[in-house]
Amino acid sequence: MAKTGRISFEFVSKDEVGFKFRFISPTGDENGVLRWPLIDDDLDPGVGLWQALMSDPKIRDYWVTTFREEWDSLELHIVFNPNIENIEDLYALPWEYLNDEREYLGLRGDTHIVRAFDGSKRSGESSPEPTMLHLVVVAFDYTDKIGYMEETRKIKNAIPESPTVKHTVLKNPKLSELRDTFKDCPCNTVNILVVIAHASFIQDRGQGIIRWKEGGEGKEKPLKAETLSTALNQCEITLTVLNGCKSGQIFGPNIRDPYKSLAGNLCMKGFPAVIAMSRDITDPAAIIFSERLFNRLANNDTLMQACSEGRIALRLENQDSDEWATPILFLNRGSIEKPLARLYGFIQSSRKGGEKKAQQAEFRCPQALATTPQRLTPLQMFEQIQDSYNPLDFQSTVVPILVVFAVTSKPPSIDDMHCYTELPKKKIFDFCLQWPEYFPNVSLGSDMEKNRYEPINDAFKKCLSETLVIDKERNSVTSDTIVDILWEEYAML
Repeated sequence: MAKTGRISFEFVSKDEVGFKFRFISPTGDENGVLRWPLIDDDLDPGVGLWQALMSDPKIRDYWVTTFREEWDSLELHIVFNPNIENIEDLYALPWEYLNDEREYLGLRGDTHIVRAFDGSKRSGESSPEPTMLHLVVVAFDYTDKIGYMEETRKIKNAIPESPTVKHTVLKNPKLSELRDTFKDCPCNTVNILVVIAHASFIQDRGQGIIRWKEGGEGKEKPLKAETLSTALNQCEITLTVLNGCKSGQIFGPNIRDPYKSLAGNLCMKGFPAVIAMSRDITDPAAIIFSERLFNRLANNDTLMQACSEGRIALRLENQDSDEWATPILFLNRGSIEKPLARLYGFIQSSRKGGEKKAQQAEFRCPQALATTPQRLTPLQMFEQIQDSYNPLDFQSTVVPILVVFAVTSKPPSIDDMHCYTELPKKKIFDFCLQWPEYFPNVSLGSDMEKNRYEPINDAFKKCLSETLVIDKERNSVTSDTIVDILWEEYAML
């Protein structure tokens, strides 16, 4: 079993020499100082910061010898005290770029860089062992310019819904609705919140904001960090991911109030773990990071390991970009151990249970409502896709395709769906391309050229044709109507 150690650089004060810190390791503590300002401008910023941090021979020796000999991996915690003079300069240093003169620590895979605060303790330390995980994705963008639909799909696929995992997706919710989403959960629930948004940081005020239209209506207005944390206060959220530009920026010039920033406010108010962005991040990078983060969490990585893997994924996607260092992991030292232990324990037990069920399961026909990962039931498809389309498009395009796909004995081809829905092949192909997790075998090169037809029972043909023309003038066909009639026809087959 891999052994993970932890060392901390706990900054305590500043004098004329620099920022004083306590170096805390499993073998003991040492006092050190980060000389300020950093003097060698010719060095890579990460190397210069590393040399300044390791200027004490005892600390450097521990890193070079003891750590490498005793531990397989390491958590490196940088602990900030907001009351230190010029804390904004210390915080602004490129900690995620730390480079030990050979490579970036954040890209090693065995060294996990964390920024930590001593925030408030949470009241939920004595919560019962969890039996449910609640994954809440909130999108504060009514135009989807940030690609929240794609990101939401990938997050939900990483941690699929099950009897013990619940998904909730909120688009431009009212804050009372957001709060009730968590407050209505039982105390044995582990809550994860993902916020997908256009965020910003007003430098001269030290103010973090999210661009927001409450309820998706009215004039756009800024949602301040203080207001967001008030809405989420006492909601017992274990992990919060703020996937928006500059959501991880804490201090402005001469502004040392962490409560005004998005990530800082949540940490100081007792939220155990927050992942946020130190600066602007492109939409593709934000999606890649979150997908990798949740995939690794679902595969039993710790939060620190999963965050590191997210950074590595960004580096592998674009080796010429430095966006890999944009995500920051914040921990609140006042309330971190118990909530994360509950999260890890839940994921481990769920994973073992899922593996056991998978070994025992055998494929059954649609009548039994059992599916492979790519063969969801029609109701599951409707629920996951419906919110992404306006009602008319959903009725005229999505419903026919999903119904045909759901009742055929194998994934249908473009021609199959064209034959039974009478929709243009190009329209069907574009739809399938948008939802590859449901249509893994569809490709323009083969399916558009072959003339393969999957026979469908006459009873179902009748069901399909009758259902899709119900009250055509009133556009009243709904997913519930389709599903009800569909299952009635299944019983007749």
